[in-house]
Amino acid sequence: MTARLWGRASSVNVQKVMWALAELAIEHERIDAGWTYGQTDTDAFAAMNPTRRVPVWQENGLTLWESHAIVRHLVTSRSGVIAHDALADQWMDFIATALQPPFISVFYQTVRLPFEKRSADKLATLGKTLNAALDVLNGQLTQTTWLAGEAFSTADIAAGAPLHRVYDVHWPIETFPAVEAWLDRLRDRPAYRDTVMTSY
Repeated sequence: MTARLWGRASSVNVQKVMWALAELAIEHERIDAGWTYGQTDTDAFAAMNPTRRVPVWQENGLTLWESHAIVRHLVTSRSGVIAHDALADQWMDFIATALQPPFISVFYQTVRLPFEKRSADKLATLGKTLNAALDVLNGQLTQTTWLAGEAFSTADIAAGAPLHRVYDVHWPIETFPAVEAWLDRLRDRPAYRDTVMTSY
């Protein structure tokens, strides 16, 4: 069976998987699902992922959901240009627990909600939480070229997809020079430009 990725290309979590697939040059079919594309509310989709969310990856009889789990599988099951170790795992968990939740809320406030329904007070509170996570990333990136060390890794994929949007929308961001320099390095990667730096 042809390897398949279920999920719309504008989903930040789907983009993490798309980026890894592009870096590793893995042939696959992508099927639009989620948000306006539907499909996630069907029994067939629930059989693949009981949370009814994208992305879902299928290959050789294996079905996986959760973007970080999929990225780890793709990288560790193949030799390629992406590193993965315990330190990368640590940063992937940090992204999932400390950075992505406030990012999602900030993104919702600044992009998804109509202007008249946005809350400046809520955005300010969320901004402090997101800035605190960015400060941790900045501290690490003052010491290493990439998040988990001197090699591009799964941690950079986990962080790089949401951080493109963090720096692309209007919100009260602080200045983090090391994060901004790291983002410039990501932007030099064709796979990042093709899969992440796109319309959302």
